[in-house]
Amino acid sequence: MSRHRRTSGIRITAVGVLLLVFLAVPGRPASGDALQSRLVADGGLPGDGFASAGAISGSWAIVGAYYDANDNGGNAGAAYLYQRSNADWTQQAKLISTGGDADGFFALSVSMDGAYAIAGAPYDDVAMTYPGGGSSWSRDAGTVRILTRTGSTWTETARLTAPDPFGESHFGWGVSISGDWAIVGARDADYFTSGAGAAYVFHRDGEDWNFVVKLAEPVGGANNSFGASVEIRGDYAIVGATWGEGAAVDSGAAYVFHRNGANWVLQGKLWTSDGSDGDRFGATVAVDGEWAAVGAYGDDDNGSNSGSVYLFRRDGISWAKWATLTPPDAAAGDWFGRHVTLEGNWLAVGAPYADGAELNSGLVYLYRLDADEDEWDLFGTIDSPYLQANGQFGRLVSLDGYSLLIGASGERAAYVYVIPEPGTGLLLGCAGVLLVAAARRGRTERRQLPGRRRGPSQM
Repeated sequence: MSRHRRTSGIRITAVGVLLLVFLAVPGRPASGDALQSRLVADGGLPGDGFASAGAISGSWAIVGAYYDANDNGGNAGAAYLYQRSNADWTQQAKLISTGGDADGFFALSVSMDGAYAIAGAPYDDVAMTYPGGGSSWSRDAGTVRILTRTGSTWTETARLTAPDPFGESHFGWGVSISGDWAIVGARDADYFTSGAGAAYVFHRDGEDWNFVVKLAEPVGGANNSFGASVEIRGDYAIVGATWGEGAAVDSGAAYVFHRNGANWVLQGKLWTSDGSDGDRFGATVAVDGEWAAVGAYGDDDNGSNSGSVYLFRRDGISWAKWATLTPPDAAAGDWFGRHVTLEGNWLAVGAPYADGAELNSGLVYLYRLDADEDEWDLFGTIDSPYLQANGQFGRLVSLDGYSLLIGASGERAAYVYVIPEPGTGLLLGCAGVLLVAAARRGRTERRQLPGRRRGPSQM
């Protein structure tokens, strides 16, 4: 199928009025070049995987480079920390894991909340001690590091492993942290059957992170990859099983857990009746309040791997499918829904292989909830200002408040945007793009819900 090229910038075909704004940023040129920051890796090298994972929280951002070669060896991985001061972002630290392994892929997954960050190294080897005595190395069992900020200094303060660190479990494939809670996905852990996957919940007591519970599918299937994606937010956690059973074998599923006291209880299984084998539903998940978003970047509704995102809404203790999102300019191979992030009334969706101004330069779609209509409307489409072929803009997306972090792993760069204040209609660009705001409604479909192991390059 032939692919089409889109024009560059933040582009909206408006329903209503189009508002174009050039924002003067202190210390930066104002004539069409509204730069705040483009985050790059000082000390990084081509091929280090920079900007494949990242997160933003307040005035801080973390960006992973899981192929980074350093004192721990080749492909050991590193995490970069950035701080905002007024309108400028600067790199404050590059951290490598203490005692990390070559080919450990540290920072393949990262998350941040306030003064704490978490980074997974799912291919680290772990020493396993047997109940009857003796020990051995569990190859690729995986580890996680907790990073803590004191003032402006980040240090590694904890190393977490699964209580049952079996080889090739890939503990740390997905990570998320919120307040005193953290969740870690081990997508290839053996539970019920080979490679079914698991997720582990930890709780912080002072500076100690204690294991609380191991989560799994009620009936796990072989190679379902439960734990390929995770997010924890308040009293809710959501876990994706990319190859789980939904409407079809290997179409994918996601599971929502609710905390009741110290107990985490399964509240609902999310799936879609139009799912097909290989949709990869659950490859990325997000939850906030009464809403959950699940990406299915392998969905073929608009061509092979064009992708879709599904919205689910909670009513009491029940979750139901609410909407299906696909962009109006969808095309085969876009991978729309490769990464999603949800914050309040805003949803950002990455399509890292969409053709922007260049082949596979990538796009990010920004949706806003119309609370009066209970509809998620397409607000705008964001393109990389660098317009690089195979730039993979949208490989990562992370929202915190009105800040949006976007990773372009093919460019080895990340960008920060400030999304609109309620009622202003202004999209404030941070990273050298034109500033445009308006509204465009993408295709939505509302329906009620009835009732392999792969390498890190496919993260």
